[in-house]
Amino acid sequence: MRAKYVGNKADKIIMNVRNDEASTTILAGTPLVLNLSTTASASGDGLGVVLPATAGDPLSFACKYGVATTDIAVNQFGEAILFGICTNALVVRATRASSTASFSTFTTYASGVGMGIDTVNNAFSPVGGSIAGLIASNIMVAVLLDSMSTGSGSASTTSVTANTKYDTARVFLRML
Repeated sequence: MRAKYVGNKADKIIMNVRNDEASTTILAGTPLVLNLSTTASASGDGLGVVLPATAGDPLSFACKYGVATTDIAVNQFGEAILFGICTNALVVRATRASSTASFSTFTTYASGVGMGIDTVNNAFSPVGGSIAGLIASNIMVAVLLDSMSTGSGSASTTSVTANTKYDTARVFLRML
């Protein structure tokens, strides 16, 4: 664990993690979820992490464990920031039904918007409601620090096969 408690720079809490995904590299900026075991002898508890889509909704809600600071290959170690400013959080901007469909136009996100984990797309997305209510319910885990502008939809091309469009953004994380 790396934590700064004194000095004149912004506080951050960063933890060591291990990628427990079966075959997927975890990308920098991706939210992480602890891969906890119900077996008492599990040696990776508190260290192993998976993507939110692997963990599923109930576990993602309960065991959120920061954002990957760099790409982490399968069974390799990396770091996750759990508290502080993250400069490269993945944010879902648009989705489409298939690689042959067009992306729709996506809207502006204002700075100060509460962000939750999108467990389908392994990224952050805005959550509605009052900030106080979202914090109390543990849905909101980040606050968007920079506004994100409107984007226009794009037609499908053979070089674009992903069904989700992501941008990176600066967010304040609170996943302790």
